[in-house]
Amino acid sequence: MSTLDILPDEERFVVRTVRDFVDKEVRPVVRELEHTDTYPADLIERMKQLGVFGLAVPEEYGGTPVSTPCYVLVTEEVARGWMSLAGAMGGHTGVAKFAAREADAGHRVDMEAGMAKLFASETAMQIALNAVRIHGGYGYSAEFDVERYFRDAPLMIVGEGTNEIQRNVIASQLIRRGGLDS
Repeated sequence: MSTLDILPDEERFVVRTVRDFVDKEVRPVVRELEHTDTYPADLIERMKQLGVFGLAVPEEYGGTPVSTPCYVLVTEEVARGWMSLAGAMGGHTGVAKFAAREADAGHRVDMEAGMAKLFASETAMQIALNAVRIHGGYGYSAEFDVERYFRDAPLMIVGEGTNEIQRNVIASQLIRRGGLDS
């Protein structure tokens, strides 16, 4: 039994809708967008229309919240098409919460933990690098915290399993869970 099987019909519909969006609209263009370093404005707009960005937002703020397992499955589907889009929707937060809850319940969460670690470490590195660029020469001076951030950020990338290993774990789990390994 998969996580999808435990969801109510409405949430299964949400996951299937996102899966169809990924297969029909994301995967056909992702390579070109990545190679041309193009911001995926059309895909982001379509995700807005589908309500993906409101799935973790309470109703009183205009969202259409879903259960944590549903949100994680939506995040997995978007990441299957293009991991950067999953980051754009803030999927890492939902994945981290779900992974923690599942781990506490004694379940394996290799993929979910890997997604959260990968996103957090790469984001930290990018932020540290941008901070050094903003500070110029002062960014390398131990007088400023930026130097420490820039020195420490790479440790997040190699600690607890390198990001390359995390990508392999995520890919193999997506293949297995998606039934593509048979």
